[in-house]
Amino acid sequence: MSLRRDPLVGAAEVIKEVETLCMNDLDAPTVGTVGRIVAFPGGINIIPESVEFSLDIRDIDLERRNNIIQKIEEKIKNVSDSRGLEFMIERNVDAVPVKCSENLIDSLKGVCKDLGIVAPIMVSGAGHDAMLLAEITEIGMVFVRCRNGISHSPKEWAEINDIATGTKVLYETVLKHI
Repeated sequence: MSLRRDPLVGAAEVIKEVETLCMNDLDAPTVGTVGRIVAFPGGINIIPESVEFSLDIRDIDLERRNNIIQKIEEKIKNVSDSRGLEFMIERNVDAVPVKCSENLIDSLKGVCKDLGIVAPIMVSGAGHDAMLLAEITEIGMVFVRCRNGISHSPKEWAEINDIATGTKVLYETVLKHI
């Protein structure tokens, strides 16, 4: 065992650090997700030659997000150095967080109040099409509640009444801005 240079164990150390860093401040909405990990060649009794994993770090605060990314990159370097591994970091997407328009948020709140709907203001760390539209116009979003709070999953389910309510809020808000 002492002669092994196992990149999968190294990747596991890094992935655990992602969770630790993102959970360090429970009030900060930093989210880290490793959605894919692949070991090559992938035999059940073969020490992997190489490992690739995806990492998605999101936060509404760009500086905080970038600090977490820097710490993760330092962890990758330290783990690689201590285990005699090589690493390569490839950045595919580096989206800047976008804030919704206060004007539209106020309109949505007003429509909800007029309709007797108690709707919380939510921050979404997900990458929505609205992020791209923010370059040319004000943005705001209406979220429809999902069963057990599960979204972006095959288990996602919204009741038709909730979908209709969300549509009505959106419709009434648009009418206010015509």
